Amino acid sequence: MYQHGRGVPQDFKKAAELFTLSANQGCAFGQNNLGYLYQCGKGVPKSYKRGVELYALAANQGYAAAQNNLGLMHWQGKGVPQDDKKAVEMYTLAANQGSAAAQNHLGVMYEQGRGVPQDYKKAFELFTLSANQGYSSGHKNLGLMYRQGNGVPQDEKKAIELLTLAANQRNQDAIKILGR
Repeated sequence: MYQHGRGVPQDFKKAAELFTLSANQGCAFGQNNLGYLYQCGKGVPKSYKRGVELYALAANQGYAAAQNNLGLMHWQGKGVPQDDKKAVEMYTLAANQGSAAAQNHLGVMYEQGRGVPQDYKKAFELFTLSANQGYSSGHKNLGLMYRQGNGVPQDEKKAIELLTLAANQRNQDAIKILGR
């Protein structure tokens, strides 16, 4: 509640205190959220390394959001050496639990051939799973596949439809693409 200011004034320091209590008791939710605060430097000193440590604790408990976040850290090389294969491993764990964000991120890896062989069909499947859950980046990436004809027949009408869905969710990339 304090992290997002829901029902109380937003207070990242108070959120960090409460997430620390939770994390110290082994709660994956608290570990993941405290990791995010460290990653962003909200209420605590910014530390990618500490964020990664906390994400790893939660990820090792099978917490999908933390697995996705840890995948992002490996993909971007924040707090750990950049490692596409480790990112794919983490995204796969989270995607298999139904995480729309992880399905989208894993789709990007397959589309670009990062950490896995390039596979447009697999990327399309993952973007579709993500989009079917209403994830705006899933809509955007699926729309781009149709626009470019990567792994699917090129279909500008379908591309615009999907990009519009993403833009209506305030996806800035989709808004920019449609504005061109």
